[in-house]
Amino acid sequence: MKRCIERGGRRDTFLGTRDAEGYIEPCNFGEGKGYYDDAPDQNFGTMVHGLDYPDETGRNMLGVRLWHPVMHKGVINFIRPGECPVRRDLHELKTKNFGSNNFTNVDELYSELFGGE
Repeated sequence: MKRCIERGGRRDTFLGTRDAEGYIEPCNFGEGKGYYDDAPDQNFGTMVHGLDYPDETGRNMLGVRLWHPVMHKGVINFIRPGECPVRRDLHELKTKNFGSNNFTNVDELYSELFGGE
């Protein structure tokens, strides 16, 4: 992101999803008058904050964290996952164990796909 800001120009902007293309340029935060300085708070309603996976929760359940972001003077302060006010179970899901049975050595895969060394 820092590289994109330094380069400036037209860039895709994101807030949970690809929202729009915008003109990006570097600035010093809080310096000068901003577009949202005098705007009222903007409530975005209920939004997805993130997912709770079984390996993180110890439960065989995929869950979703929901929160209610509010933009104040152009700033959205993101809360920590543990502070999300709403959690919902989505569906049963077991922890995936990672090991040699679900990883492939890149050199072996290259040889398998393209032959040779």
